[in-house]
Amino acid sequence: MSVDDQPHCGPSLAESLVPIAILFLAVFPSAHGQTWSPDGSLIAYSSRQEESTDLFVIRIDGSDRRRLTNGASVLGVPFWSPDGSQLAYVSDLDSSHEAYVVGLDGSEPRRLAASARNTGTPRWSPDGERLAFVAEVDGNREICVISADGTGWVNLTKSPARDEVPAWSPDGTRVAFRSDRGGSFQIYVTATDGTGLTQLTEGSSGGNIDPVWSPDGSRIAFMSVEDENYDIHVLQTDGSSSVNLTQAEGRDHEPQWSPDGTRIAFYSNRDGNWEVYVMSADGSRLRNLTQNPAQDVWSQWSPDGTRLIFRSDREGEPAFYTIHVDSLTVTPLTMP
Repeated sequence: MSVDDQPHCGPSLAESLVPIAILFLAVFPSAHGQTWSPDGSLIAYSSRQEESTDLFVIRIDGSDRRRLTNGASVLGVPFWSPDGSQLAYVSDLDSSHEAYVVGLDGSEPRRLAASARNTGTPRWSPDGERLAFVAEVDGNREICVISADGTGWVNLTKSPARDEVPAWSPDGTRVAFRSDRGGSFQIYVTATDGTGLTQLTEGSSGGNIDPVWSPDGSRIAFMSVEDENYDIHVLQTDGSSSVNLTQAEGRDHEPQWSPDGTRIAFYSNRDGNWEVYVMSADGSRLRNLTQNPAQDVWSQWSPDGTRLIFRSDREGEPAFYTIHVDSLTVTPLTMP
């Protein structure tokens, strides 16, 4: 259904997400997010060193760790450019969240949108020419797009609501995001010039959040919140054929499509502690991959689709591990 801008109202998801954030910060006080390089050779991650959280890259065999920022106060997960030469990230160095880009060549980080305030979640377009990000515009949280060189940024959403978590379609023509413009958070999609705004989801007492496109661009996975229960749903990109894939008590988090689109990974506390799971894209063949009493979270596919990287405190301290999705071989990578 196509929609016009509607008045902002309704609750935030912040209240339901706070317990999860507190848990993960307690378990991983020094490390906050990791991501695989497009060619699969490097891992980028943020780690607290002394008085600041900074960006690092390390080879998948645990060698050649390099520090890319110094005193950057990095928040959350960095995002690779498609060619693997740069990383986008968020910093709160100046007491406001700002998006930056830094190269692997040792160059100084540059602020992405100098005229924007409280920017966040910068995501590269598939061709690497643009980034979508969240910015505070006239007191509102908006989805914006900017050229990779920092010029020509455009506000796509122009709404008094909270518009957050942009996700590019694989062909780079559309951006999906979550918005509470209708009351609760729902999934919307718009063309990259701001036209054709379409609401894809409705209902769910706690909202529908955090869209992720399938590799072929035909489907979107997202989390649906009912009270304290989080399930993973998938629908067609026109909003039809929404299916609850998980249907379990607990919190199923951050669906990640495999590179070939046949499987979805996520992490969940459905069995009493946080584990990494994989299922077929239709919800069948669900498997608990990690099966460990530790907290195993923040899973991401390798570019070749054979492994997942995740964070765990299974040895007492937070560390990276990879797990082969078929053999279930677990390999420690490095201590952050």
